[in-house]
Amino acid sequence: MRPETPAVPPPVTGPSLGLERIEDLLPTAPPGSARTNPVERKLTDAVHHYLEANNKLPQDFGALITAKLIKAVPPATAGKRFAIDRQNLQVVIID
Repeated sequence: MRPETPAVPPPVTGPSLGLERIEDLLPTAPPGSARTNPVERKLTDAVHHYLEANNKLPQDFGALITAKLIKAVPPATAGKRFAIDRQNLQVVIID
């Protein structure tokens, strides 16, 4: 009779910042977009405050309103939209 082999525990990981989640509603820009697209400072600051307070990114920009970090999502330029460059943690304006 062979002795039982102990189960291998799952790898230990650090706290998640919600950066890898793709199922949320926060529009995602391609990595590095903050270097090639205009950055929306007000939303970027609100995202940073939300991340500090909740240890994760907001599910969508509406969560920033709910958290009372902004009063409303500012309008994007016609034909453009806001998205987050998760690599640089910046809200950018993209096509």
